[in-house]
Amino acid sequence: QYSSREGADPPELVVTTGVSVPPTAGLAATPLSGPAPLAVSFTDLSVGASSWGWDFGDGTGSSAQHPVHVYTQPGTYSVSLVASNASGSATAERPGLITVSAPAPVRTFLPVADARVNEASPSSNAGTATVLRIREEAGASYHTNLRFDLSSLSGSVVSAKLRLFSTDGSDVAGRVFPTSGAWSETSVTWNNKPAPSGPLVTSVGTVATGAWAEFDVTSAVSGAGTLNLVLQSSSSNSCYYSSRGRTDPPQLIVATGSP
Repeated sequence: QYSSREGADPPELVVTTGVSVPPTAGLAATPLSGPAPLAVSFTDLSVGASSWGWDFGDGTGSSAQHPVHVYTQPGTYSVSLVASNASGSATAERPGLITVSAPAPVRTFLPVADARVNEASPSSNAGTATVLRIREEAGASYHTNLRFDLSSLSGSVVSAKLRLFSTDGSDVAGRVFPTSGAWSETSVTWNNKPAPSGPLVTSVGTVATGAWAEFDVTSAVSGAGTLNLVLQSSSSNSCYYSSRGRTDPPQLIVATGSP
């Protein structure tokens, strides 16, 4: 038997609800430093937040949970995050979190020598040709040698990019290897060409006619000196590039930082 609502202990309906509390705020970022423009990925580490207000310290912000921001100017930047929910908000502040340095100085080098060699004419030299060529086919392959004088280079190498202008494109723009300096533009042939002296530096797929193919050769450029490269293919579809003897010669673009 139970008491009715008229009794001393009437029935009760007890409703238990969740207790809402304000969030805790936290953040992380990577990278924390580098030259401008510097792209930084921010990560929300807050607990219990449903909305976010980022201040990147350079006059800009974001409401995304995990934003990416590009700092375009050198400086040191403090970052804050306001994490909110229906019960309130909390702020995480990281003074001087991001350090952006000046852009790396960039120099462009042109080759001091380049030449293609032809397996079908193994004793012929084509050092005066205005077009370089690569192709891979048994008995009919073409390779191209390139030499750059980097003796005036100073500072640490941040990045190095080889650019070649295609006069006739291919499904394979090329495969770049380091090689020795044991070749001359006016005498190198298929028979006496130097072999690659190290593992593959980089490779690039399709390049269109009239476009620049760009190869990241940073790992092959250690500093001042002479850089020798050999460009090969993995396709029977030839790719042709302007040589140093015509408009749009090969380029090596090197960005450097402090010594």
